[in-house]
Amino acid sequence: MKIVNFLIGAILLVTFISCSSDSTDDVPQIVSPENVQSNATAGTWRITLYMDDNKNETSDYTDYIFTFNANGSATAVKNAVTKNGNWSTFRDDGKVKFLINFGDLPPLDEISDDWDVLEITSNRIKLEDTSGDGSKDYLTFEKN
Repeated sequence: MKIVNFLIGAILLVTFISCSSDSTDDVPQIVSPENVQSNATAGTWRITLYMDDNKNETSDYTDYIFTFNANGSATAVKNAVTKNGNWSTFRDDGKVKFLINFGDLPPLDEISDDWDVLEITSNRIKLEDTSGDGSKDYLTFEKN
């Protein structure tokens, strides 16, 4: 009987340990310029959401791969065509900002703005921009 109880306990322990090994990749981190810099420069990104005045325009960015370099340069690559830009992160009026600038070439001109950082994880950066009329735009990058 002791052996059966021991085996049941061991099986339950192994099951518990294997179920509790969830990845920490999607755990929100403290929003700070340092965390944004660290996450943004670690790998390449794609846009999984772009809402402009309540209109979903995510499809405009299908196949774009974004890289944010530690030196402040950025690239957007689609179909082997590279567009160069720059980026930075900083604190302004108590908010952490993510500034993206790819110039005035569509569709990248639409995301060229100083976004408020809503949430960061090692796999996702959620951004928001409030226009002068109070409308909100949303932009989400997810790691490839």
